[in-house]
Amino acid sequence: MRSPLRHLAPRWPAPATTPASPWAFRLGLAAVVAHFLVSVNLMYMLGIDYNAPGGNIFVKLHPGTFFALAGAMLVLLGGRHADGLRRLYAERPLLATFMTLMPVLAVYSVISVGFSGVAVYVESYIAPGLLLLALTASTPKQRRLLGYVVLGFALLNVAISVGEALNQAHMIPMQIGDADMEKLQLAADADEFRGAALYDHPLTGAMVTAMALFLLLGMRLPGLIAAACFAVLVIGLLAFGGRAALGMTVVMLALSTVATLARGLVTRRLSPGFIAAVMAGLLFLPPLLLFVVTSTDIGARIITHLYYDDSAKVRHVQWEVLDRIDVRDFMFGVSTDRLMQLKAEIGLDAATTDIENFWLLMFLNLGAIGFAVFLVAFFAFLVHLGRTSKHPLGWVILVLMITVASTSNSLGRKCADLDFLVACLVGLSGFAGAWRTVPARMRPRLAFASPLRRPSSIAPEPVTAHAFGLGKPGRRPSLTLAGLSQP
Repeated sequence: MRSPLRHLAPRWPAPATTPASPWAFRLGLAAVVAHFLVSVNLMYMLGIDYNAPGGNIFVKLHPGTFFALAGAMLVLLGGRHADGLRRLYAERPLLATFMTLMPVLAVYSVISVGFSGVAVYVESYIAPGLLLLALTASTPKQRRLLGYVVLGFALLNVAISVGEALNQAHMIPMQIGDADMEKLQLAADADEFRGAALYDHPLTGAMVTAMALFLLLGMRLPGLIAAACFAVLVIGLLAFGGRAALGMTVVMLALSTVATLARGLVTRRLSPGFIAAVMAGLLFLPPLLLFVVTSTDIGARIITHLYYDDSAKVRHVQWEVLDRIDVRDFMFGVSTDRLMQLKAEIGLDAATTDIENFWLLMFLNLGAIGFAVFLVAFFAFLVHLGRTSKHPLGWVILVLMITVASTSNSLGRKCADLDFLVACLVGLSGFAGAWRTVPARMRPRLAFASPLRRPSSIAPEPVTAHAFGLGKPGRRPSLTLAGLSQP
């Protein structure tokens, strides 16, 4: 017989995940793995011309996009009443804004400048939004698994890149546009070589490695393992040869260290482990990097290009294109043929030369009207993504990625950069509780709460009939001294 006091037990809300959620996350994880394993270079080597205009949609879209789409559909159409779409607009308005405006911008681009380039909106923007929907339908344990997967692939790619740098050859031949990079590499000096590993481009490798480094800091791995992974990722930044990624990593590391130090001093909770990690980094990293740079070809391109070279010149000259557009181009954007003409006028007509700023590329494609809508949608997505990480380092990774991406044409072309960012931040959210945890050795052994203030660490237990001694016997709620200690 049921106790009449069963109604006193609180009705806890149902989990946010739907019955389709486990498969949604698995498909999202498959999309992340596909983006790490299947690069544009690999598809070209297999005879799939991914970047050529026109063609079959199954060739024009990355395999990871189809996995992300399937996972997102399970989230949007799953649930008891298939109310995933309604919940998206009700509970995540910023993401809903992004997912609504990006298809509108794709249609606007088709009407304004033609079909060429519309795949950029699908691959570089809509697909990451779909991936975010699939990956966030998960438990903290699944998100931690995602974090380990991202870190594992980042370390694997660093190992491959180091091997490429030592052998002066790419494991998968690089192809940029119509240019065979392997033939161009043979004519270049050894100092010009940069490993690409399994990524589309060395700069993509440098950016993902930088993000993985901060993901590592948020995972709170054991000291020796974390130190070894940190050293490998720093060497990877040199091997991939991305100056912007390396520079931003140093800057963000310095700012994060200062912020953590200041927070620890103010709250009087400065961890000895943090101080030991900083001191170890200052003592051991400089000699290690000096040995790597002087004894191998790893990082040679960064060391030999610490000046205003041709790459830096392109990033200055590209802004001259704005002086050559007319009113129609300014308001509604320029077509692909018109853009090629403008690039030739300012001297950027080489096969491997492009406008190296995705903000400028998106402005030229959409014009002032469409670009204003793009800014609203893109920043809504970034804010939502930063909140999804639930960790201060999530915002660090976000700022680092956007800054590094702004120094190349990445998000102005078909790429998986935002997919990697989504995977990294969702994986980091699985470790969100770790940064708030105070080490046990820093807590007072016995601390009683003030009688005027209820201790915040005491969570009320559900009131059931068993607590009153009714119904079947069960364990009574207990209150220990550990529950009285302040967090």
